[in-house]
Amino acid sequence: FEGGARAATPRWLFADENLVARNLGRADADRASLERELHRRFRQELVWLGDAIGDVPRHHIMMYMVPLDDHTVAVGDERAGVALLAHEPAGAGLALDDVDLEARRFDRAAELLAARGFRVVRVPAVVLAGAGSYVTYTNALFDRRDATRIVYLPTYSLPALDDAARAFYQAQGFEVHPID
Repeated sequence: FEGGARAATPRWLFADENLVARNLGRADADRASLERELHRRFRQELVWLGDAIGDVPRHHIMMYMVPLDDHTVAVGDERAGVALLAHEPAGAGLALDDVDLEARRFDRAAELLAARGFRVVRVPAVVLAGAGSYVTYTNALFDRRDATRIVYLPTYSLPALDDAARAFYQAQGFEVHPID
């Protein structure tokens, strides 16, 4: 397991079908085996996203979702990201992956989480063509200082998207520290 391959709260452990793909060729790399190993190593209740490769975004889980607490999960929103990018001069030259396909994958993750009873909040995201690069605001560093929740938020020199992500986390009660 690498760091972004799962996300956790004190109660929940989130993993997805991409974990199976990253472990192909290894003994016991099917979903059932991976779920057993996750249960053995971690004590949180498992939330599994996706049933087949491509059912949810094809990247490690933190690139498209992050739990904000035991009840709320932020999931990227490809449509919102692309809409903001349309008003972003610095983004004019960015080649995007299939927007409709990627949006459906993000939506599917949001649907699966909502079906498990989580409050799902959406934050802009953009999937770039090519090597699976994302403009994502879920793959961030989260901290707590006493009662203050802090996010060290990646920025991409795309002010329309970066500002929307900053506002999103502030609305969720986080102190935001942008990181270029």
